[in-house]
Amino acid sequence: MGKIPDGTKDIFDDEIYKRVSALMGDSKIKWFTGQDDNYRRVYFAGRINDDLIFISSVFSTEFDLVFLPSDNYSEINTMLCDDDGRIIYANDGKRVVGEKLDEKLSKFLEGGTGVTVSDMTTICAIDDCSDDWVVITTVDMSDTLRHYVRTGLKCFGIFICCAVIFIMISAAAAADNDPQNGPKFGKYPKVDENTGLFTAEYTENSIMDKMETCISGSTIAFIIVKITNLELIRLNYGEEIVAEAERKVAEILVENRKEGDICGIFREGEFALFADHTDFDLVKAYGNVRAYVKELNDKLKKCCLDDDRGYIKCAVGASVYPETSDDYDELYEMAEKACEKAEHSEDARAVIYDKKEEEVSRS
Repeated sequence: MGKIPDGTKDIFDDEIYKRVSALMGDSKIKWFTGQDDNYRRVYFAGRINDDLIFISSVFSTEFDLVFLPSDNYSEINTMLCDDDGRIIYANDGKRVVGEKLDEKLSKFLEGGTGVTVSDMTTICAIDDCSDDWVVITTVDMSDTLRHYVRTGLKCFGIFICCAVIFIMISAAAAADNDPQNGPKFGKYPKVDENTGLFTAEYTENSIMDKMETCISGSTIAFIIVKITNLELIRLNYGEEIVAEAERKVAEILVENRKEGDICGIFREGEFALFADHTDFDLVKAYGNVRAYVKELNDKLKKCCLDDDRGYIKCAVGASVYPETSDDYDELYEMAEKACEKAEHSEDARAVIYDKKEEEVSRS
């Protein structure tokens, strides 16, 4: 017995069994993605009997733990795509999950799988997985060819590439054959080196995961903190002091973080805190959110650089799950709006997004 998360219901509606059963066909197990054009979430389905299907899902970023980078050849990039050429996973930081392969890689695929092909700048190895998925491993040889043009170096690169591909495919096959032993989300936290907070991607995935698994009646504050005088600090003191200012703000956020709260840095000078204030009394819970946001804002007002170099000015905005929204993108957008309103307020107050106020202003 169990409850299907709201996020999964929204994707599959009440006909979830029929839709997944149709996707599986005669297969006993099936990996699939792209539901509602969302390729960031990958699903595993296993048929237990004629009337029962087990379904689980992970974020595609979990493949970071399958396609591990090589210490000996850091230029290797790996992608996983479906039979339509849609990218399910990429570790090069450039390609977007859900987009189609570019023209160059699509031409490489025309030669089939289980092959290694190359042109003047790229070595590409292609192999297939189950469910018609394809693993594509590329090595960019542009910089190398500027200094070494001999054929021998190309052969050496292909040899290294093939060795790494063999290891990667073996690891992927092991994870595919036994999903019970697959890596769990969040096992290896990804941390920003300067602040010690979670990185943007890990923060986003952690918040979405918590939203899908939190109990009914939860009250969680999505807080955005933005350093508003960052450019002035950079102009007066340089890049090193910008990094110091980010660390000062991060220290205050960590001090106010409770166990289980999610704290990360989205971009330069912008931080996120997903703070749980769940209480059986919803009025009390929302009051706790207000008190918490105000206390955090008061502490940030006192945040300053060492040696009397001035204050670090911050704007604090928040939205509340699920009162503001139970959708991550909307929740983030509303917190950003509240933060922008706080930034332009004359009394430097923190702002919690009020949906009712916006609806009144539109009417």
